[in-house]
Amino acid sequence: EGGLGVKDISKFNTALMGRWIWAFASGQQQPWFRVLKSKYGDWSEFQLQSNKRGHSHWWRDIRKIYQQSDPNIFSQNMTWKVGSGESIKFWTDRWLGADYTLEQKYNQLFRISRQQSSFISSMGNFINDSWEWDLRWRRNLFDHENDIAVQFMEEISSIPIQRNSKDSMVWLAEPHGHYTTKSAYNVCNNLNTVNTDGKIYKQIWKLKIPPRATIFCWRLLKNRLPTKENL
Repeated sequence: EGGLGVKDISKFNTALMGRWIWAFASGQQQPWFRVLKSKYGDWSEFQLQSNKRGHSHWWRDIRKIYQQSDPNIFSQNMTWKVGSGESIKFWTDRWLGADYTLEQKYNQLFRISRQQSSFISSMGNFINDSWEWDLRWRRNLFDHENDIAVQFMEEISSIPIQRNSKDSMVWLAEPHGHYTTKSAYNVCNNLNTVNTDGKIYKQIWKLKIPPRATIFCWRLLKNRLPTKENL
């Protein structure tokens, strides 16, 4: 925040616009979502596609907010809780409770997959109420890829697929998992603080001053000086 507790307007606007991003990402069971999807595409396309002719200014503004937040506060704080897997892209969505997608972590396997755009629900079948994965590759796996595939299978098998349960989006910046403008604004502020501090620390070590002075400056900023409060 600025002086006297005044909010940073740019960050607050990002947090406000984020409500629409969250609504689109988490409202896939709602009737209005189907209307937007028919015109603009699904959530995965929202994240990747460029603007096209016929897209409204409102839609362009939302996508601009999403794509230009750096680092992307939305993608870093949104993850899927898996139900049936009908709404979640197996390779390109985050659903393992981690800050990566399967495409990112297992890119070597992704490149030879025949199911690169598939949803989780189409990556296997229920057999006697037990989910069985059915992964299809463009060729047989090499020995070193088989080793990777063992870890890969362990990871995806750790998440249960539930036949009659809906997928839901989770906002990681709130304990209850739902988006709030306040939490998004706080994320924006925290990211800015981390980025600024990191730049300052790097500049300190580049200063052409005696090493003892450099260490003093670093300890001062980190509140590591042997003051009465720190002892």
